[in-house]
Amino acid sequence: MSAIYQKELKSYFKSLSGWLFLAALTFFGGLYFSLNNLIYGSPYLSETLASMLIVLLFLIPILTMRSFAEEKKFKTDQLLLTAPVRVSSIIFGKFFAMATIMAIATMIFSMGIILVAVYGSVPVAETVMALIAFFLYGCICIAIGMFLSSVTEHQFIAAILTYGFYIFMILVPSFCEVLLGADSWLVKALSILDVTTPFNMLFSGIIVPTDIVYIFSALFVLLFLTWFMVGRNSFQLTNNGKKNLFKTAIGTVVVIAIVIAFNIGVRQLPTEYAQIDMTQHHWYSITDETKAVLDTLDEEVTIYVIGSKETVDDGVRLYLDAYKKYSNKINVEYKPLDTYPTFAAEMTGSYMDESGMIVVKGDDYRTVSYGDCYVIEYGYDSYGMLMDYVSGIDIEGQLTAAIGSLISDEKYTVYFLEGHNEVPIYESLLSRFHKGGYSTANLSLLKEKEVPEDAVTLVINGPENDLSAAEVTAIKEYVNRGGNLIMMASLDIKDTPNYDALMESYGVNITEGSVLESDMYYVYNEVPFAILPDNEYHDITASVYNSKYTLMIQSRGFTVDETAEGMDVYPLFSSQDNSYAKVLTPEALVEFEEGDEVGPFMLGVCTEMYTDSGELATITMIGSPAFIYEEIDMIVANANTDVFFGAVNYGSDVEVVTTIPAKSIEPEYVMVNSGLKLLYTSLIVLLLPICMVITGIVIVVARRKK
Repeated sequence: MSAIYQKELKSYFKSLSGWLFLAALTFFGGLYFSLNNLIYGSPYLSETLASMLIVLLFLIPILTMRSFAEEKKFKTDQLLLTAPVRVSSIIFGKFFAMATIMAIATMIFSMGIILVAVYGSVPVAETVMALIAFFLYGCICIAIGMFLSSVTEHQFIAAILTYGFYIFMILVPSFCEVLLGADSWLVKALSILDVTTPFNMLFSGIIVPTDIVYIFSALFVLLFLTWFMVGRNSFQLTNNGKKNLFKTAIGTVVVIAIVIAFNIGVRQLPTEYAQIDMTQHHWYSITDETKAVLDTLDEEVTIYVIGSKETVDDGVRLYLDAYKKYSNKINVEYKPLDTYPTFAAEMTGSYMDESGMIVVKGDDYRTVSYGDCYVIEYGYDSYGMLMDYVSGIDIEGQLTAAIGSLISDEKYTVYFLEGHNEVPIYESLLSRFHKGGYSTANLSLLKEKEVPEDAVTLVINGPENDLSAAEVTAIKEYVNRGGNLIMMASLDIKDTPNYDALMESYGVNITEGSVLESDMYYVYNEVPFAILPDNEYHDITASVYNSKYTLMIQSRGFTVDETAEGMDVYPLFSSQDNSYAKVLTPEALVEFEEGDEVGPFMLGVCTEMYTDSGELATITMIGSPAFIYEEIDMIVANANTDVFFGAVNYGSDVEVVTTIPAKSIEPEYVMVNSGLKLLYTSLIVLLLPICMVITGIVIVVARRKK
C-alpha cells in the first residue's frame, strides 16, 4: 500500500490536477474567509468551512475522476491486478493519497485560526470540530468519486457521474420529503444517501455519535463497493472466476446489509445519551438551575413538539434530549403537522408553529412558541433600514419556566387595568410573564369593584381616558393591602385629572406637560422629547444600570413632594439639568420658552410606604405612557421591559419559578482595520492560489523538458 500511496501522491503534484485543486479551494476558501471573518468580523471559522462544502462538491471530481478510469483507459489496471499487491492496498493507497491532499487543504484553512486569534477570540473546540468535519466530508466525497471512477474507463464520464450523484443526494431526499412528508418510508430510505445532514451538528460544535457512526459507515461502504468493482476484474484472470465473483457479490450485499442494520440499530438508541456539547459556552447543555427544577418532579411531564423529529429546530431537539437524559420523568412526543394538523388547536385552542411545544402535567399545560425560543435583537443597517438578528438562545429558559410553573403550588397573577384606552400589551411581553411563573389577566374595576386578592401586581399602562373616583378608591385599597402598583403616566393632565392625582398621592408632583432635552446627546434621533435618560441605581433598574439605554417618549416629569409623609421616593431615571417641560401641541414650539418648567426631573420613581397594617407597599411611576410599547422597546434592545419586569419582581416580593436567562450567542467580533483587510484578502485570495498554479506549471514544464 505504501508504494501505491507514494506513487499516487507524487502523480498529483507532478501534474496540474493536485495544484489546481489546492489553488481553487484556497481561492474560494479565501473569499469566504475574507467576507465572513475579516469583513463581517465573525470569529467562527466553522461558518466559513460549512459554506465551503458546496465548493468541495464541484472540486473533488478533479481529483477522483482519473483514479481508476485512467487506469482502465490505458490498461494499467491489468498490471496492478496481476502484481503481487492486494486490491485493498490499491484502493487504500489511492484513497489515502487523495485524503492527504484534502488534509493539506484543511491545514491551509486552519491557518485562519491564527489570524482570527490575533484580532479576536477563537472558539477553539468548535473550530477544531469544524476542521475535522470539513476533512471528513471531503473524504466521503472522494470515496464517492473513487467508486464512480471505478465503473467507467472515461475520466469525463466519471466526473459527470460524480456530479450527478452529488446533485441526487442533495436534492432528491428533500424533494421527496416535501411531496411525501418526513414520515414516508421512501424519504427514510433515501435519507441513507444524504451524506450532508450528518455533518450539520459537527459544524455546530455538537458531537452526535449516531452521525459519527454514519460517516465512517458511509466511508466503509463506498470503499468496499470500490474494492468490489475493481476486484471483479481480477476474478476474470483466475480459474472459477464466475464462481468467485458470485460469492464476492453475495458477500458484498451481506456486508452492506449488516452495516445498514447496524446504523439503524444505533439510531434506535435513546438520543438523549447521544450528544456531546463542544460549544464554547455550552449553549445546548442544561444548567444546574434546570436540574434543580427537574429533581423536584414527582409526576411525569410530557412535552409535545409540533413537527417531526427530523424537521424541528436542531436546537429544540438537542435541549429536549438533554432534559430526557437528566430526568426519567420527562417524556417527549413529536406531532408532525402532516399527520396531526389539528393537535395543537384541539389541546390549546390555538395554532402553533412547527417546533413549538406544549408542556403537559396532568390536566394542566403550558405552551412554548418557537418564536420565544430565541432572542431577537433589532438594529439599523448602514442604509438606515431596521433589521433583526438572533442574539441569544432561550429554549432552556422557556422550557424550565413552563415546567416550573406547572409544578408550582402558588399561582401569581399580574392584572392589567382596562377600560380607559390603555396602551395595549403585546404578546411577547405576556409570554415573558408566563416564563417567569406569572399568570396575566385584564381587570375592569368598573365591573369587579376591587382588585382581586391573588393580584401580586396591578399595572395601569398609560390610560388616555380618566379613572372614576370609585376606581381610584379601589386602587388605593389595593395599595393599602401592601400591593404592588405600576403606573405609566397619561399624556395630558387635562384628560386624566383623577389619574394624575392618584400618582401625586404617592409622594410626587407631576409636570403638566412633557419633558424635553436641550442637549441632543441625550435624545434619540435628534427628537427633543425622545429622551435617553440617566439610569439611577435601584434594584428595579439594576439590569440596565451602566449597560443599556432606556427610552422615554413624551415623558412627564416628577419631583419629590416635600410635604408627603411616611413615604420614601427613589429616582429610577433622570433628565439633565437643562431639560424643561411644556405641553406639546401641533402649534407649540419645541424650543425652550420663558415660563416653561425647568429641570432636572425624575422620569421614573419608586415610592415605598408602610400601610396601617404594617405591610410594605410599592408604587412604581414612569412618566412615559409608551414605556413598554413594543416598537419603542425594540429600539433599546428590550431595556424598557427589563426595567418593567424589575418593578414587577421587586414589588411583588414572591418566589416565582426559576427563570433561566437567555444564553447570549453574540460573538466577540474580529476587529481588523480596512488596510489590513485588503492586504490579507490579497494574500489569501490572489497571491497564494497564483503561487500554487505557477508551481504546478513549473513542475509540469520541467518534467516535459526531461
